[in-house]
Amino acid sequence: MSDARAPDPELDALLGAYALDALDAGERARVDAYLEGNPSARAEVDELRETAAALALAPVAAANEPAPPELWGRIASTIAAEQTAAEETAAEQTVAPADDELARRRARRTSTSARVLSVVAVAAAVVAVVLGAQVLSLHRQLNDAKNPGGRTVALAAPNGAELARVVLAPDGSGRLVNEHLATLPANRTYQLWAMMGDKQHPTVVSAGVLGNDLRRANFKVAGPLVGLAVTVEQAGGVVVSRQQPVATASVA
Repeated sequence: MSDARAPDPELDALLGAYALDALDAGERARVDAYLEGNPSARAEVDELRETAAALALAPVAAANEPAPPELWGRIASTIAAEQTAAEETAAEQTVAPADDELARRRARRTSTSARVLSVVAVAAAVVAVVLGAQVLSLHRQLNDAKNPGGRTVALAAPNGAELARVVLAPDGSGRLVNEHLATLPANRTYQLWAMMGDKQHPTVVSAGVLGNDLRRANFKVAGPLVGLAVTVEQAGGVVVSRQQPVATASVA
C-alpha cells in the first residue's frame, strides 16, 4: 500500500463520476492511483456506491424495467457540470494568496466543494434513473393490454389517423391520453362521449368535458361500453351533441 497522499481537489472532484463508472480510461487510471494512497477518498467512493445502490436497487428492481437510455445523457451532463465547477474553483486557487493560512483555507474549501459536488452528481444520477424507471414502468402498465381484463384502444380521425389513446380498466374507468388533438380556441372544448349497450343502436352519454388544451383525462362509465367519440363543442360542453366526431374508437 502506498503512503498516504495529500488531498487533491481535482481528483476529489472526479470521485462521484468514478463511483458511477463514468470516467474515461485515463481519468480512471489517475483516480485508481489516487485511491491507492488516500484512505479517505477510498472511503468516500465506497459510501457513494453504497448510497447509489440503496437508492436505486429497491424501486428499480420492483419496477423490473431498464432506465430509458436518454437518462444517461442527463447523468453525463450533471457530471460535466460538476467537473467544470471544480475546475473553476481550482483555477481560483492557483492565484497565489498573500499568506499560507489563506492558502490552506482555500484548499480546504476547494476540497469540500468538490466532495459536495460529487455527492450531488451521484444523487442526481440515481434519482434520474429511479424516477425514469418508475415512469417507464407506469407507462407500460397503463398501456399493456396483457394486464388482466385491461385493454387499450385508439381514437382515430375519419381518415384513420390515430389522435389519442384510451386505456380501459375492467371496472369501467378509463384514461385518455392525447397524442395529436390540437389546442382549441378558449371558447371551445373537447367532449368525450361513451356509446353504451347495443352496438347497432347504442345509447350515447357524455363521459366528460375535456377542455380546450387536452393532455390527459380520466373518466368512468357504467355498463357495457361499445364505443367512444370525441367532439368539439362550445366551452362548458353540451348534453346532446350535434357535431360530427373528430375522433372515434370501437370497443370490442
